[in-house]
Amino acid sequence: MTALFVNLKIDNQTKFDFFKVTLSDIHNLFSEYHIKFRGKFAKDCVMYAKELLPNHAKFYQDLQETDWIAASLLMIDNVKSQNIFIYLEDHRLISSSNDLSLVLNEFDEFQLDYLSYSFFRASHLDINNLLPLKPKHHQKFSEFFLDKENIELIRKISPLYCTFSLPSICSKNYFKEILHRENKKFKIYLKKLSSLLSIIFPFPKYLIFINYINFFLSLINARLCFNSIDTPFNMERLNREMNLFEFKYFKSKFKYGILKNELFANFDDDNKAYGESLIKRGLYPPDAKIELNNDIKNFINYTIELNVGNFYNCTYYSQIHRIKTLPQVRIEVNYGKLNVNYCGKDVNLVKGDHHTFYTNLSPIIKCIEKAEISVSVYDECF
Repeated sequence: MTALFVNLKIDNQTKFDFFKVTLSDIHNLFSEYHIKFRGKFAKDCVMYAKELLPNHAKFYQDLQETDWIAASLLMIDNVKSQNIFIYLEDHRLISSSNDLSLVLNEFDEFQLDYLSYSFFRASHLDINNLLPLKPKHHQKFSEFFLDKENIELIRKISPLYCTFSLPSICSKNYFKEILHRENKKFKIYLKKLSSLLSIIFPFPKYLIFINYINFFLSLINARLCFNSIDTPFNMERLNREMNLFEFKYFKSKFKYGILKNELFANFDDDNKAYGESLIKRGLYPPDAKIELNNDIKNFINYTIELNVGNFYNCTYYSQIHRIKTLPQVRIEVNYGKLNVNYCGKDVNLVKGDHHTFYTNLSPIIKCIEKAEISVSVYDECF
């Protein structure tokens, strides 16, 4: 059986809106619910979750919010299920709930310790490069042992493979072990130091350097954190981060799973695999709502003429890996008449009209009467 584990900061309307969508997709698949919300929309999240989830869902709103690791350790001690699903509001189920249920059941049946359920294209390790790791194959995933021998092999097969990522299903015991590894008495976070290290050492070298330092700091029950202590991101780890001292004394043996088919996708982050996000696939926002952001200033502007029957494709995908503001196109009709097909709906524009569309939702202009239009394209990189 699997418990839903939630320890999230929801601090803006976009996150809250997406939370309502992503939680409702999966809310009925778990035996337990352990939930802590932080941030400006915490009370709204609690109200929504209480309406959606069973009465036995357990909330931890009184827990401290300055140390994510320490708070999560207190939460996990109350979990009775063998496994946990770490819920993140910005990852949406793009397969069926039945597929997710089958994955959860297989995870339990074959007693896995870890499986990443999202960033499928960015995983750096998939079922096609597992053969050297002596895998076993099941209906929904393949499994291998993360042991000393395979850690060394993965460094050659896929150097950037992440041995722990937050969007994951974990055995309770494995998750507790990772939490205890991070939960030192003295946690040191200096934002300026993190910025300096990321400048001196390009990714992922700064992570390797910090982990090397932490091996020695652990002797005095201390840990240097690259990310703020009130976030969970210090837990995430690349295989390459393991230093020679750790490797020498590594004696653990964990069962890892690799999905055969995609389950979830992040809404705004490619995680360095272009086209991974829902935005780049034209799947976010989930409706064809036309919006105009009056705060946006840096448009690229040009004018074009169209004859009757001409089409003009306004699709544009940003090259930015993590998008903060959706790319947009503003269409203004100087003269003539247009029809814009936008997510299956028709928007008619005549002289003097203007509208803004999300470019990733593929607005297609059709000229009805000879027209001149002003086109303004926005991307945060401009």
